[in-house]
Amino acid sequence: MRASATSVLGEDYLQVARAKGLRPLRIVRDYVGRNAILPLLPGLATNLGSLLGGSLLIESLFGYPGLGYFLGSSIGTRDYPLLQGLFLLSTLAIVLFNLSAEWVARRLDPRLS
Repeated sequence: MRASATSVLGEDYLQVARAKGLRPLRIVRDYVGRNAILPLLPGLATNLGSLLGGSLLIESLFGYPGLGYFLGSSIGTRDYPLLQGLFLLSTLAIVLFNLSAEWVARRLDPRLS
């Protein structure tokens, strides 16, 4: 975020905002923040999808009865319909995270539409 914000700080529209007399806090919040977070959204969505995939290790390590636990037990018992359902659920979650990141990016930057 910091590297992205420093690259945004040299843009011309920030000089226009300063010339208009806007407060520095508003410039950082409305102009710098909105444009600096755009490159980070796809990585954030990918990391959220990875968190779902990492639940198998954490739940089996601590014995929590969640989706990762059911995935591990269905591998052991060769319950293929349950495996397919869990893979479909995790795939849908990753796709929904990516779609929501795209939606947020389009709401923040109207040039993307």
